[in-house]
Amino acid sequence: MRALNAAVEAAERMLRDGDSFFRCLESNGTNNMNAWISEGFAELYRETLDEKYLDAVRRIAKGCMGTIQYAHSHGYMTTLRGIMRAAIYANDDELAMIVKERLAEIMAIGVTEIGDIAEAFPRSHRNEGCSIADFIMLCMLCGHYFDDSSYYEAAEYSLWNALYFNQFVTGGFGHRFFAYRGYRTYIEEAWWCCTQNAGTCFAEIARHVATVRSGRVKVNFIIPGEYTLPGESGDIKVTITTKLPTKASTIIKVNGTKDDVDIRIPDYIKDVSSRRVETDFGYTLYIDGKLGHYAEKRGDGYVMKYGPLVIAPM
Repeated sequence: MRALNAAVEAAERMLRDGDSFFRCLESNGTNNMNAWISEGFAELYRETLDEKYLDAVRRIAKGCMGTIQYAHSHGYMTTLRGIMRAAIYANDDELAMIVKERLAEIMAIGVTEIGDIAEAFPRSHRNEGCSIADFIMLCMLCGHYFDDSSYYEAAEYSLWNALYFNQFVTGGFGHRFFAYRGYRTYIEEAWWCCTQNAGTCFAEIARHVATVRSGRVKVNFIIPGEYTLPGESGDIKVTITTKLPTKASTIIKVNGTKDDVDIRIPDYIKDVSSRRVETDFGYTLYIDGKLGHYAEKRGDGYVMKYGPLVIAPM
């Protein structure tokens, strides 16, 4: 409660002279990292249901975002994440569409052939772990709100080929300098921001592996773990074990319901077969398929892949 009270007090101070506060945000133009306060306002709205915090997010979304050109990608997408969270909490289609349109622009010009994100849009000399994490989280939020699996597909591609490869031997995250295709040798850990934001992203991924949408359980990622969801007659537990990315062999145990679970099977798994075995309180699915090497069109070139993994950009 003390933390919430402190957050409310800080927000009240910002909004006390609302016009002055928002003029300050608007004056920053394209490189407007301060607009990422949208996330704080969104969470305050979730906790308090006070409309003034939702109104603050709306004003940021409509007047303080600037354009994508030369924008700091972490600040830009964190702002969008805040707007999208507010849309989810308030079921606000207008806010959601603002995010959807800007995310489409990011996907069109701001994502590299290996699913990476530059520090500044549309392309700068290095990536940023924070921004990769932001992109993945933003895709998942849109995937949930719009019930559109293509966003989860984009998130998964960047997870396998950008975020995992951004991690340092220390466990932290940071910057890698771009080559024309792939990376140069220079790296720089950013423990003061990228490490924390990547950790936040992994926690968000865990919340999106299995979700409930329109009364149905959905498995959005084949990521090992045990996931508990609310059901009509009590909790539903989904347990996933898999041999990905080396082999397309997965076991999904569902406990707490006999209803079918919607599973997003990635396109890179071919010749998929499944077998269902009933249990006392649910069922077990055995899912098998084939992985292989293939070339995939990405941007103005191709990438050579094995399963979900980019082996080499070409």
